[in-house]
Formats: sequence, C-alpha cells, structure tokens
Amino acid sequence: MALSPIPFTSARQLLSLLLLLSSSSSLAFLQSPSRAFELLISGDDSSMGNAALRLGDPPQTVLLLPDTGSSETWIFCDNFTQTQAISGHYNTAASSTFSTVHCSSPDCPNAEACSSPDELCPFTAAYADGTVVRGFWITDTVTLTSDDGQEARFKNFKLGCGSLVKDEVETVNGVLGLSPEPQSFASFVGSQLGGAAMAHYVPRDGDGGFVRFGEAGRFIATRDEMQYVALLTGGVRPASSFFVDVVGLFVGGERVPVPEWVWAMDQDKNEGGVSLDTGTALTYLAGEAYAGVVSRYVRYFRGQGSPAWEEDGGLCFAEEDYEPESFPSMAIEFKGGARLSPFPENLVYEGKEEGTACLGVKATSRSEGFIIGSYFLKGFYWEYDPERLTVGFRSGLL
Repeated sequence: MALSPIPFTSARQLLSLLLLLSSSSSLAFLQSPSRAFELLISGDDSSMGNAALRLGDPPQTVLLLPDTGSSETWIFCDNFTQTQAISGHYNTAASSTFSTVHCSSPDCPNAEACSSPDELCPFTAAYADGTVVRGFWITDTVTLTSDDGQEARFKNFKLGCGSLVKDEVETVNGVLGLSPEPQSFASFVGSQLGGAAMAHYVPRDGDGGFVRFGEAGRFIATRDEMQYVALLTGGVRPASSFFVDVVGLFVGGERVPVPEWVWAMDQDKNEGGVSLDTGTALTYLAGEAYAGVVSRYVRYFRGQGSPAWEEDGGLCFAEEDYEPESFPSMAIEFKGGARLSPFPENLVYEGKEEGTACLGVKATSRSEGFIIGSYFLKGFYWEYDPERLTVGFRSGLL
C-alpha cells in the first residue's frame, strides 16, 4: 500500500518549498521528526522487486534491487564519453550534479589501489554467487518524496558507477545498499535526517511495495500484531548486516533438534551468525540446521510416495508433487519468542529442469553465516530501528 501524497495547494507553496530546499534552512526540513520518505517497489511474485530511485538533476529513475545485506549502492552507467544514455543505463551527462570521485579525493575509499591521484577512484562490488561489478565511484543528487507530498534533495550521495554489462543482469539497473554500514544508502539518508528508522515491504504478489525512511510512526497505520527482535551489536560482523539471534527452527510444527551454539556468531573468528538479507533470494542454513530441515521434507515426500533429491546444494522434487495445502510449514524462532513463518508459496521456487521445484533452503558453511533470504521475508512488513536496536515484523500491512 503506497502512501497518498498531499498535492501542493498553490504555486506559492511550491515556490516556498524550492526556496527552502536551496537554502541553509533545508536541513531543518529534512530533520523534521514527523516525516517519512518513500521509494516505491515494483516486481512480480517471483522476486523481491525493484526500488525506483530518482537520481541526478533532473532526476532519472533507476530500478535497483533493495539489499539489506550490502553497503554499496551501484548503478550501470554510460561510459563517460557518450552523450546519449545506453538503454537501461544511467545517463551521467544528463545530470548537472553528477561528479566523479578521483583518487586524490578523501572520498576515495581505496586510494591505495590507484596508480595516480588523477585517476578515477576504482569501485568493485563482489557477491557470494561470484558476480563482480567494476567501475568508478561517483556522487550525485537523490530526490525523495515525503509522505505529505513534498520533495527533498539529498546531495552528494556516493555510489558505484559500473561500466561492465553482464548479459544475465536484465531487470535492474543496480543494487541499493541498505545495510547498517556507514556508507550504505540507508545510513546516508539517516544521517541527513538526523537519525532515522527504515522499513520495507513487498506484498506476496511482488508489486506495490516500498522502502521507507524517517519517522517510523508514520510508516504504517497500526502496529498491532508486530513482533520484535533485538539486533545484535558489538564486534565486526554485526555492523555489516542486520544480525539477529535465532534459537529454534520448526518444520510442520515439529522442532528441528539444532544446538543453540550452531546459530551463534563467533566474534573472535568474525564468522557465523544469522542475518536478514533482502538481496539474497534463498535462505541458507548450515550443519544440523540444514540436515534437519531436509530430512523432514524427504520424509514428507517419502510418505507421499514421491521422489525427492538433493541438487545444487538444495532439495528438489517434481513440481506436480508440490501441494501447498499439505506441504509442511516452516518457522524460525528468534530469541525472545518471536516467530517468522514464511508463506507457503515462498517455501519453494522453480527448479532448473522443466517440471521441477526446489525447497527455498540451501546448504552453506557455518563460517559463511546463516542467511534468511528475501523469499522468506516476502509478504511481511519489516521495520528497523537503529536507536532501539530492534527489528519488528508483521504479516502484511493491515
């Protein structure tokens, strides 16, 4: 459900806002404790959706994957020599506020990789699936709309500008980094607002969702049935993602026997732990957790007289053997008693071979950490509060 902006009532009101944003008093507007800003999400029932970010001056809309597991925001750009935008790319030449970051700049995070201070500051984003995006760091203006219909411009946001196009990247212009790290888009907006909460919601059908920043009290109409989980702090890894404390796992209402130490983060080795990651589609479990889940679903299929097999680090089966009404549910229990029970359709995904489906859980090593991916998060409203160090969630918006 999108917010309903209140339109400008007069040209004078619009002029006053423009003067406000162009003056030093604009900081007071942005830091107002009673505002919320929104990015709309569009997509389908097979994805987390794409967030529509308005970048540059005048604004260009780029579709970015909202990723709570990434600190870097990056986009596919033109190659800095063209005056026309490449299809699907951000046209840097069309923005009056676009600027490159050079190796001599204090904003260059990896100047040690430069051979000359006059070079463009190199940007690299690497992901667990082997995807690597390379380019340069840039800065530009971001425009957001508040819940009362007013626009605010956030200047000098730093992001990566990728010049390498991969054929498999077809539906998004890049990634919107929403992790708690200082360089993420979420932290950037929060700093402009004098501290801010963040929320995201993608409906079960994938379309009509949002990412919101600002005053949490204006995000949704009611917080009835909200469940809250503490965000883990301290050490190194908790700052890089939204880590939570998991204490139990259930399949078909039956507790999977997993020792609590399996879920724990090893602060000394800087490994392990459980994070909420909208940028990763599937959920990844290790050790006793993964083995326990798979054994229960294998038992289910065996009872149905249907085959199931492990493939590519997960459990797959014939699509015709998946019956949502009887398929065992799954629930993740957090410390404090909150439970996340993913919707039935989000427990499985389409397999590589035609006519097959797979369980939306894959195996990983404990050192890599557990990930609760976007399929399991979908259909739930999620709200992150950096002051209270909590994340709250509930099924749907109403």
